[in-house]
Amino acid sequence: MTVIRSAARLAISTVLVLGATVGLAACAAAPGQATSPEQAVKSYLTALADGRIDDALSFVHASPVDDRFTAATVVAQAQQLGPISHISASNYYEDDPEGPIIASFMINGKQQEGDFATEQDASGHWFVSNPVVSVDLSWAAPWLGVELNGVPVDADTTPTVDLLIPGGYQFTSSDARLSFDDRVFLALPNQSDLGGSRFTPPALSLTASGATTVAAQINQAMTSCLAEAALTTSCGIKPLTNMAHWTNGQGYAPMSDIDPATITWSTDWTVTADQLYVGLYQGGTMETGTVSGHGQLLVMALTPGQGYAQMDAQTTDGQAVMAWCNFNVTADISDPNHLVLGIETVG
Repeated sequence: MTVIRSAARLAISTVLVLGATVGLAACAAAPGQATSPEQAVKSYLTALADGRIDDALSFVHASPVDDRFTAATVVAQAQQLGPISHISASNYYEDDPEGPIIASFMINGKQQEGDFATEQDASGHWFVSNPVVSVDLSWAAPWLGVELNGVPVDADTTPTVDLLIPGGYQFTSSDARLSFDDRVFLALPNQSDLGGSRFTPPALSLTASGATTVAAQINQAMTSCLAEAALTTSCGIKPLTNMAHWTNGQGYAPMSDIDPATITWSTDWTVTADQLYVGLYQGGTMETGTVSGHGQLLVMALTPGQGYAQMDAQTTDGQAVMAWCNFNVTADISDPNHLVLGIETVG
């Protein structure tokens, strides 16, 4: 009797296991072969979570996503930055078979829900419609070297880009002098970090090595500029007034009396790496921190107080004279191979 009961239990267990296996198999679809809207959404999400990008795209109807963002390495990074799990899909509008499917999943440890539209083709198979979020890249000036999950993007060639959802994305710069903040932007079906008014571009800064390099370039450019024998140098250093003081005694001489060959400029101004701030110049203002436009890439030298430069010279009749100016310094570093110094003289 004991043997018979054990055999019966084994038979029942075998049936239950086989039944469960059949049930699980019914939930999974071969690539592009989903037989219900729910199955299409779940199969798409599951394949995406597993990094099987080709299988995931087989459940998508006419994806508009740039091929560069469906590369295996890019998708793998999106899932590494925003891993998804605990996937389920259901139709909350059972009276409307073509209504949106509500998908539930965990991403970065947080529960998310979102609507996915689906459609059926002539063969009766179901597909996810356009599971993307559109990202505004109008701020990504070419000279910022912006990369999104390693893919180069800029406002001139890629003003907007569509990304598969869900997933995580990060902005980096190919310019070793520059760095964006390390926020992970989540591309989600609802309330995406990357879409619409919720999106704020990443904050821009100089890397430690970049700041050191730029500071040295600015100091070198300033030295070269002040070596010019000119009333107004190429970088913008010039006397504040049109009269020069006699170096000895009380008197003035008009600048027109100065012998240009005798002009020398000097300053003790220098800038260090920790005194630099980077931002975009547009509309007559310098914006530091978060990038929000498409202006020139400028570095502002914020030294304690303003710079001071002195000009020493002689008039054509040999009188020693001097003049000076106070100044602020910026530098256009849009071209990594050519820094352009900018001087604003102030009273």
